[in-house]
Amino acid sequence: MSEAATRRAAAAQRAASDPTVSAWVDASAGSGKTKVLTDRVLRLLLQPGQAPERLLCLTFTKAAAAEMANRLNARLGAWAVADDATLAQSLTELTGRAPAAATLRRARELFADVLDLPGGMRISTIHAFAQGLLRGFPIEARLPPRFRVVEEGEQKSLAAGARDVALSGPDAPIDALARLAAETDGRTLDGAISDAIGKGPTVLPQDAAALAGLGARLAAWLGIDPAEDAADVLARFADVPDVVGRTAAGLLGSSKKVERTAAEAMRGWLALPQEARMARRDEWSEAFFTDKGTLRKVLEPYPVLVAEAARIQTIEAELAAHRLRATSLAFAALAGPVRIAYDRRKAAAGVLDFDDLIGAAQALLRDPGSAWVLFRLDGGLDHLLLDESQDTNAAQWAIAGALAGEFFTGSGPREAVRTVFAVGDPKQSIFAFQGADPAGFSREKRHFAEAVQATGQDFREVALDVSFRSTAPVLALVDAVFQSPEAARGVTEPGQLAHLANRAGQAGQVELWPLFRRQEAAPPEPWVVPEQPIGVPDTASQCAEALAAEIARMVGAEVLEARGRKVRAGDFLVLVRRRHMPFLTPL
Repeated sequence: MSEAATRRAAAAQRAASDPTVSAWVDASAGSGKTKVLTDRVLRLLLQPGQAPERLLCLTFTKAAAAEMANRLNARLGAWAVADDATLAQSLTELTGRAPAAATLRRARELFADVLDLPGGMRISTIHAFAQGLLRGFPIEARLPPRFRVVEEGEQKSLAAGARDVALSGPDAPIDALARLAAETDGRTLDGAISDAIGKGPTVLPQDAAALAGLGARLAAWLGIDPAEDAADVLARFADVPDVVGRTAAGLLGSSKKVERTAAEAMRGWLALPQEARMARRDEWSEAFFTDKGTLRKVLEPYPVLVAEAARIQTIEAELAAHRLRATSLAFAALAGPVRIAYDRRKAAAGVLDFDDLIGAAQALLRDPGSAWVLFRLDGGLDHLLLDESQDTNAAQWAIAGALAGEFFTGSGPREAVRTVFAVGDPKQSIFAFQGADPAGFSREKRHFAEAVQATGQDFREVALDVSFRSTAPVLALVDAVFQSPEAARGVTEPGQLAHLANRAGQAGQVELWPLFRRQEAAPPEPWVVPEQPIGVPDTASQCAEALAAEIARMVGAEVLEARGRKVRAGDFLVLVRRRHMPFLTPL
């Protein structure tokens, strides 16, 4: 272990867990995020007069909430039965200073205090918290008092029924359905509709004006003229400058066959009428570009033809953008009525889905007419802790902002220090399909920092960059990869990703293998029927076979430095991004 890295990690973790300040923690992978969160809760509980029920910790998944609760219970249970010396050492490591007798006494009592809480500590997912809030204030939230949360199977049934109603009625968007049918298959379209109405805070246009507004925004985002459509762009494609035709005609007398062939193809296409050119535009593109999309070398000496090739590429990009816009609008026109039908069916059944929980809770906390709800919550809350903040979406941030809104206004019911704490890592955000907003982590940090500092309280930014999970060679490779601006884009700022290895001196090695490429099958002999099926291994199978061969070579031959012995078969762990059977089966 690196003593310097260990001391650096301990100092950062203590700074983040300080119960007297609000803190925003950027925690890289393997840097002890859950430990910091647990330490902060423990240090808050140790504060004199702090009631355990006045802490609220919101996590993103049930697994994270269970892990947090288990760690807390284990630590508090150990404190309750530890001897004085052991307990004093544990508290010193936690806080950085020797505990007073009163702190020792309080630490022993906390386990019983938490056990006495109805339902235990307030550690839950954001959805569970929203459900509990709405259960307590259904009338204020304009919900049926006995609403229930829809189960996954019932949700799928409601969505399927809504889809059938919306797409079979007299107002069904037939044109949109026809366009989508030409672009994709039924299973893919059905999955996309399910995602649109059942995952994330999707906003779908519900009338012609909203659809037109969406079209204008898509055009601006794609950089195309909203007044044009694909037919207009195709007309420009077919309108080739005359100089191109003259240049092509000049090549007909070339001594080079490849030049004459290209010129003949151009002349044949240019002889077509306008509409035929538009219908057969691929032939014009093929005259300029190879199968790999590169400009044919025979045309490179002719600036006019090079310019025409660039014009073709520009217009092809415009056509792709118009196609994307038209398809997106068709999907919105299709999914909008389905979403309306789905919402009506949920209302009729008196059920809410997970998105409804977040939306209703957000609306309740923002409603000026329900200010007393906020007062009730504010009166029972001293500290708000947010876990996995990189996966929080805009609506969830709004709930957190409303909960902590009274902390720093000076109008709360208590004068004690009240804090907000968030820990996350935008580099690890994986829930974009549910509307996760990684940029919100930095945006909300600025918002809360201003609110906290305006009251004269301390706001602390802490970076946890010491990794306990991996060794120096692996971390060095990650840092080197993300030094590149192209690789860093969307993950972090270039040059800002740096890991320190706590496991200094431990063995570690990175090997980079070349990509496996699909092999081409040898052409069969004419008139010969093969006795065995001719198969060509795909890239996944090639990778599995190569990996298995490398493992076989290492077993019994190489030394496992961490154990001081020869490598055994059980020493290997193969990590995969997903359970891809074409790879796992041959492996």
